[in-house]
Amino acid sequence: MIYRTTKRIEDGYNLCNDLIKLVQERAEIEKGYARSLKMWSKKWAETIEKGPEYGTTEAACKGVLVEADRIYDLHSTVKEDLQNEVVGQIRNWQKENYHKVSPSFASLLKFCLLFDQIGTGKGIVFLISLCLV
Repeated sequence: MIYRTTKRIEDGYNLCNDLIKLVQERAEIEKGYARSLKMWSKKWAETIEKGPEYGTTEAACKGVLVEADRIYDLHSTVKEDLQNEVVGQIRNWQKENYHKVSPSFASLLKFCLLFDQIGTGKGIVFLISLCLV
């Protein structure tokens, strides 16, 4: 019973870490997409400026590039929000809800649980006696 509880706590902590990685990877995808849009827009802006386009054709092409620049801004903002706000909120929640257990205590807990699995039933009694000291 106690093993399942400690396992759930450990799993919850690890799930928070996985969620942070997931959000960070998404932020990197947003960053890459935004960067690609910006480079594409810059390349075509120079081409249109030097090219034979004029009048409504030039205006239409520039309109597409303005849209790309706005989408760049949007995806850059999404990336920043994911990295700064979402990851920060997950980390804060994780700190508030999962307290790090010292390695020696974790080893001791596993040792006590092993005693309980063997069937002596004294592992938890031993652990509780240590906590009361």
